[in-house]
Amino acid sequence: MHNSTDKNTHNIIWNFPWKFIESFCIATGLLIIGFALEYIHPKNNIAILYYPYNLFAGSIFISILILIFYFYRKKPLVKWLSSIPASISAISLLTFLVLLMGLTPQNDQAVDKLTKDLGLSHLTSSWEYFLASFYFLLILGFVILKKIFHFNWKNTGFILNHLGLWITIFSASLGSSDIINLSINLYKGEKIWYASDKNKNVYKLPFTLNLIRFDIEEYNPNIGIIDNKTGMLVYGNGKNMFIINKEVTNNILDWNIFIEEYFNFSVKINQSFIPGNNTGAVHSAKIRAINTITKDTVSGWITCGNYIVQAQALKLNNNFSLVMLSPEPKKYKSEIVVYPNAFESDTVFIEVNKPYKIKGWKLYQSSYNKRMGRWSRLSVIEAVKDPWLPVVYFGVFMMMAGAVYMIWIGKGKK
Repeated sequence: MHNSTDKNTHNIIWNFPWKFIESFCIATGLLIIGFALEYIHPKNNIAILYYPYNLFAGSIFISILILIFYFYRKKPLVKWLSSIPASISAISLLTFLVLLMGLTPQNDQAVDKLTKDLGLSHLTSSWEYFLASFYFLLILGFVILKKIFHFNWKNTGFILNHLGLWITIFSASLGSSDIINLSINLYKGEKIWYASDKNKNVYKLPFTLNLIRFDIEEYNPNIGIIDNKTGMLVYGNGKNMFIINKEVTNNILDWNIFIEEYFNFSVKINQSFIPGNNTGAVHSAKIRAINTITKDTVSGWITCGNYIVQAQALKLNNNFSLVMLSPEPKKYKSEIVVYPNAFESDTVFIEVNKPYKIKGWKLYQSSYNKRMGRWSRLSVIEAVKDPWLPVVYFGVFMMMAGAVYMIWIGKGKK
C-alpha cells in the first residue's frame, strides 16, 4: 500500500504536461550539475570555441532547434519546452547566476578555494553559466518558433522582442571567445605598432600610433588629519578630510583650518613653495590652523609630494598632523597621431569613455604611470576588437523595434 502511494505521487508530479514543479526541479538540477562539473574540472572553466568553430557550432544548434520543433512540436516534451513554466524556470536560473555574479568578486585570485572551485569567481566561463545559458536559449528558441509557426501580425512585436533578445544573448555568448583585448604602452615620440595581452604575448597591429602629448586634469587635493603614531587618517564627526578651497574654513577635531595660499603647480624653495610649472611641479598649500579649545595656532606649508618632491605635513601637536592627499584625476587624455597605413595619418584625442575606431578596433584611454601622475611620460591605450558586436547590436535594435511596435499597436487600440 505504501509503495503504491509513492508511485501515484511520483506519477502526479512527473506526468505531462509538466508545470512549475517539474520546471524548477530541472533548472535546479542543471545548477547542481554545473557546480559538480566545475568542481571536478581541473581548469575550473569550460572549453571555449573560437572562430570558425563557434560559428559552426552555432549553426548546428540553430538547425537542430528548428528541425526538432518542426518534426516534434506536438510531442509533450517539446510543448513543455515552449511553455510558460519552462520559460520562467530558465529566466529564474539565469537571473540567480547574474545575482551571484554581482555578489561575488569576479576574477579575484584572493577568493577562498571553495568559491573558486565552484566557479563563483569566474561565472561567465563556468559550467553552471554555460548550462543556464543553453537552457535559456533552448527554451526561448522554442517559444519564438512556436509564435512563428502560428504567425499573425499581432505577434510581430513579441517575435521582434524575443528574437532580438535571443540573438543578443546567443551572439554575445558565442562570440565571447573572439574578443581580443590588448594593451599598448605609448611613450612620447615613439611609433608603436604592437601590443600585448594579459599573458605578455605580443601582437602586431594593423596600424601605428605615435603619442604627441598626455594630459591629466586633476581635482583639488583633499586635506586630512593623521595620527602621528599610526600614520592613519583620523575620523572626526564622520569626516576625515576636505577638498582644498581658499574661500572655505573647515573644522576637524577642534581645529579650524584656513587655506592661506594654494598652488596647483609649485616648486619647493627651502621649506616653502612658489608658483612654478617645471617638470615635477607639485600641489602645495600654506595652512593656518587654530585650536578652538586651547587657541593654539600653527602654520606652515604642506604638499602631497610626487616622484621628485617628498610629501610634507604640518604638525598640529604631539598627536596629530595635517596632510595633503594625492589628488584624484578628473579626466585624462592622449593626443595621438594614428597611421592607418604608410601614406595616411590622422591626429586624434583619446579620452576615457571616448574611444577611437580604426580598422575594426576600438582604442580606449586606459591608464598611465601612476607614480609620475600628471607628469607621466607613459599613456596606456586599451585596444579591443569584437567581431560579433554588430550582431549583438542587431539583436538590441530588434528589441527596440519590437517595443516601438507594441507601443504603436497599443496606441492604435486605445
